Amino acid sequence: MNKFRFTINALAVLVFTLAFASLAQAQASRTWVSGVGDDANPCSRTAPCKTFAGAISKTANFGEIDALDPGGFGALTITKSITIDGGGGQVASVLTAGTPGIQISATATDVITLNNLRFQGLRGTGSPGTNAIRITNALAVHVMNCIIENWGNNGIDDVRTNLSFLEVNNTSITNCNNGISVVPASGSNAINVHVGLRTSRPEFSRRTREREPVTWRLISAWFRPTSPASRQTRQIRLSEFRIPPRYTTSA
Repeated sequence: MNKFRFTINALAVLVFTLAFASLAQAQASRTWVSGVGDDANPCSRTAPCKTFAGAISKTANFGEIDALDPGGFGALTITKSITIDGGGGQVASVLTAGTPGIQISATATDVITLNNLRFQGLRGTGSPGTNAIRITNALAVHVMNCIIENWGNNGIDDVRTNLSFLEVNNTSITNCNNGISVVPASGSNAINVHVGLRTSRPEFSRRTREREPVTWRLISAWFRPTSPASRQTRQIRLSEFRIPPRYTTSA
C-alpha cells in the first residue's frame, strides 16, 4: 500500500514538474513572428509564429514580440503588459475589415508599447476596419513610429475610465474620421495625452543664429469628463492641432 502511494505521489510530482516546464517554455520573454512563420511553432527566432495573436499567448507578461521580416500579422487583443515591435525598415502590417486592428483590454496597471507598425483599415471598401487601435483598459499606451491609414472610425480610440496615459510619437494618421479620439465611457478620471509634433521647418536658434535640425515639440492635454454631456466634448481631433482631420502630416 505504501509503495503504491509512493508511486502515485511520484507521478503527481512528475506531472506537476512537466506542466510547469511546459508553461515556462510557452511564456518566453521575447517571441518572434514572420511572414512565413507558423502559429504551431514555439515563436522562437528559428521557429517563429505567423501572427501576433499566435505569439502573444506564448509571450510572458512585460515581454516583447518582434517581427523578423515583412508580413501581415493580423488583428490582436492585448490583455497584459507587452511591447510589439515591427522592426525598422520593413512592413509589419495589421490589416482588418469590420473590426479594430489592435484592441487593448488589459488591466489598470499594464503598460503597452506599439512600435514600428503599419495599420491598414481598407477605408472605401464595403467593410472597413473600425479603429486601428482601441483602448478600453491599461495604465499607459505608447504608440511610436507607426503609420495608421484608412480606418472607418478613429486612428486611435481611447475610452478608458481609469487614470491613464497615452503617448503618440512620430506617428502619421491619415484618412480616418478622427486621428485620435479620447472619450472616456464613464467616470471622472483624467487621461493624460502626449502627442509629439514635428515642426514643419528647421528652428532658428537665437543663441547661435544658425538653423538647427528639425525638432520635436510636445503637446499635452488632460481630459477629465464629469458628466455624460461633457464627455461628448472630450474628443481630440487632429484638426485642433491645426492638422486636417482626414489627411494629416506626421504627428
